[in-house]
Amino acid sequence: MKEIDNATETEERIAALFRALGNPARVWIMSELAKSPHSAGELVASLPLAQSTVSEHLTVLKQAGIVRTKRGARCYCLQPEILDTIIDFCRDLKPEEPAPADNVPGRVHTPETARARVSKESAA
Repeated sequence: MKEIDNATETEERIAALFRALGNPARVWIMSELAKSPHSAGELVASLPLAQSTVSEHLTVLKQAGIVRTKRGARCYCLQPEILDTIIDFCRDLKPEEPAPADNVPGRVHTPETARARVSKESAA
């Protein structure tokens, strides 16, 4: 995959989070952990996947900082700060109520617009 030389640290972090969530099983695991902490065994019991596959998915989510272990390594839970990062990024992508100047037909919100928004908020 070709890298973008001038990507910010925030953009790299967001990209890593979305890569980690790029599998339906990992999204499902994240949804389950949002309800309550689960052991790996509980997740395996509710997924049609082998224990080793669920463990691999948990490792990806843990390396991305999306989940952490609780009570030794027996229970997995979500990292709320990561959820805030994802939510804030997605919220920044959604245009606010368009001002009359922004309501120009054919106007496209570009990556540069999103990058400027992220940079502006990072500086705050």
